[in-house]
Amino acid sequence: LQELADHLKPGQEGLSLFQAIVPAAWWDLAQQLATERAALRELYEQRQAQPEVTREAGPSTPQEPPPTSPLLANVLRDTSPTLPNASHEPASEPPIMVLNAWPFFFGGLFGAATLAGLIWVGPYDLKKNVRTGARAEPASMTMEQPPAAPSSIPSPPTSAEQAWVLEQLKQIRAESADLEPFLRKVHDSQWPENQALLSGDTPELPKEDPRLLRLLVLLHLDPPPDVTTQSELPALLAKARADSDTLELWEKLAASRSPMEKAIREAARRQLYSNADAWSPSQEQQLNRLGWPPSP
Repeated sequence: LQELADHLKPGQEGLSLFQAIVPAAWWDLAQQLATERAALRELYEQRQAQPEVTREAGPSTPQEPPPTSPLLANVLRDTSPTLPNASHEPASEPPIMVLNAWPFFFGGLFGAATLAGLIWVGPYDLKKNVRTGARAEPASMTMEQPPAAPSSIPSPPTSAEQAWVLEQLKQIRAESADLEPFLRKVHDSQWPENQALLSGDTPELPKEDPRLLRLLVLLHLDPPPDVTTQSELPALLAKARADSDTLELWEKLAASRSPMEKAIREAARRQLYSNADAWSPSQEQQLNRLGWPPSP
């Protein structure tokens, strides 16, 4: 506003445009100052036009400019024009520069959208840490990579944990003679051939059939050689039975260094953000310990 006040002149072109965007109280003071400056400029031009003899006739009392109000002096201090010397013409007013703010506005929007996109596609570990209050892991640690410390120095399995797994396998096999055809089929094929069967999308073993749950548990204890099928089994079991029995099975298999350990730990991490409503707070703590086990 102070810069604009130095350029305003009564009756100049486009004056109404400036009046429409500045405060009304400021505009009144600026107009008063512009009028005073115009009067000073007119007085100066009149003095320059007087004959040289008239000015040398004798001392004369200079005409005082119109008084300036104290309020105007406080609001627009240091904006009064300096009268030029008698030997120079009045300096021309510098042009008013109006910056275009649209490029900055659209640039800010683009930057905010880019940042939001980077956060959205970032590793899911960040979402888990924000939700549970855990310490943030490095961005390079993706869903497929378990924490380096626990996997690099694994704790040895105990004989009790291995004995529990063998006992469960023996017991379920004795009760699941009807599952032997399905078990052989899964062991002898790859995930594309197993997906419909293990998801309960086949007429011979639909989702409502209790044998499907027994088959998923049996495959945890006796996993197939196909790595992709192994990685899908924990999520299928959690979908069919999200309870403490499933968590106990996962904990025992992970502690016994089963071939299913990696798939179980990754599934535990995924469950914390993709299926969190299915687990109680205490069960979420178990999932945390499975997904991010403490260093030995």
